[in-house]
Formats: sequence, C-alpha cells, structure tokens
Amino acid sequence: MEITYLHDFVILAKIGNFSVAADMLNLSQSSLSKHIKSLEKELGVELFNRTSRQVSISKFGSIFLPYASRITEEYDKCTIELHNQIELKKATLSIASIPVLAQYDLTELLYDFQKTYPQIKQKVTEVESCDIFYALSNDAAELAFQRFTDYTDPRFQYLPYCSDYLVAVLPKNHPLCARQYLIMNDLKSEVMLLLDQNTYLYNICMDACHKAGYEPKMAYTGHRPENLIKLAARGIGITLLMVKQAEYFKNDNVEIREIKPFIKSEICLIKLKEKEFSANSKLFWQYLSERTK
Repeated sequence: MEITYLHDFVILAKIGNFSVAADMLNLSQSSLSKHIKSLEKELGVELFNRTSRQVSISKFGSIFLPYASRITEEYDKCTIELHNQIELKKATLSIASIPVLAQYDLTELLYDFQKTYPQIKQKVTEVESCDIFYALSNDAAELAFQRFTDYTDPRFQYLPYCSDYLVAVLPKNHPLCARQYLIMNDLKSEVMLLLDQNTYLYNICMDACHKAGYEPKMAYTGHRPENLIKLAARGIGITLLMVKQAEYFKNDNVEIREIKPFIKSEICLIKLKEKEFSANSKLFWQYLSERTK
C-alpha cells in the first residue's frame, strides 16, 4: 500500500472536491483519481460516493479515514526523526583512539579543531588497539588513532601523526641506570611490567624480547602507563614504554633509558579504505595533514 496514496485519500476526504484536492497535492485530477481507485481496488471497497458534480466519503471511507490519518501522521513523524538523525550524524565527527590522547597532544589537536570548526560535534572514544578495527568496521567511528610499526595493512588508509620509540623505565637505584643506553639483551633477566596484551605496545615489547632471544619474565600487565611507572618506582620490576608516555608519567623515583637500536612506532590517523570519507572526516583528515607537514 502506497503511503502517498493514503495521504491523498486523507486530503480528498477533508476537502471533498477532486479539483481543489488535486491542486493542494500538486497533482492532476486524473492522477489523483487513479491513486484513489488503486487504493479502493487494494482494499476491495469504494471509499467515496461519486456523482458528476461532487464527491462524498462513503461508509467504508469513514471507517478507513481515522486509520489512514494515523498511518500518515506516524509516517511523517518517522521521516522527520530519520531526517533529524541523518543531519545530526552529518554534523558529528566520530573518532576512536587508543588511550594516548594526552601523551601525544591529541587533546590539544581535537580542541584546536573544535575551535576552528565549532559547528562540528566531536564524539571521541578511547578503545584498546585490538578494538580499533571493530569500531571502524561497525560504524562506531569514522576515523581512529592507532599505533603502528609499519603501514602495510591493506585495510587501512594511513596519515602519520607523530613518531616515538621504546625506552626502559627503571627504579632509580637500579644497576642499569649507570648505563647511558641499553640493548634488549640487557633486560633478559629483569622482571617485566607491561601494558595489557590487547595493546599494540605489548606486541612490540614481546616481539623485541623474542628477537633478542628470550621470553620476558612477567610480573604485571595493566592498562595504565602511570601504574606501571609507579610499580617500577617501588622496585617491583622494570617497564617498557614509548618515550612520550614515559616522560609524561615520569616521577622522581625512576630513570628512563633509551634502547638501541631504536624500536620505533608511529601514531597514525586511519580509516578503512572501503568506506568513503564523510564531509566531516575528510575535513579532519585534511586539517591534520596540514598540521603535520
């Protein structure tokens, strides 16, 4: 049943004149007549009593009218709500990010973008590395900040934002603090405190240990770099973090030592190649591209 035909029926029932109703609906009289006849055929009843000069609603039309009115009213409400939601989505920029917003000045980036484009609402969600692809593929986010050691995943389009490298965070009185820098093999007998295994950094650390020929002795894995540093400060073990994280959360009871050769990673803004840019995500991509030149 055509919703537009129901709407035409309601208008004609209220007006009681084919010519006037057709003008209101921006239809020809013949088109309006066809719509009503199609509706009558589908329902199996005549909705109007017709004479050569006038039209009046029939008994069946009177029964049908309140239902048709409610259907068209609900349909109009539905289309308005859908339109509002579409417009709201157009005005929203949804971004997922691994939990590094403050350490890499992403909070400042988002703030500056908001000042430049105040009409665009931002929806930023922190998720672990393993959940980034799910967020992008299920429309929970259009863009994401993710850590990578290379940009070879064919699913993504990449925009590098900033580079970083791995460091060891040691208790202040640790013997290795006497060294200017460390190599991974220096850490083979140390007790390790690492970020959770759902993070990309965990994989970087484990891979570095394995390449050095040993399985790390794990004492703790957690979600927050500051907790790892506090545990290291108390002598529970040593932690491996990226230098920007380590410096951001550093306290007076730990020392940071570079690991050589450098084990680098990059924070990138990414999107799925298979999905088109929305106007807002394209604008943010271009904005970041200009800032990183």
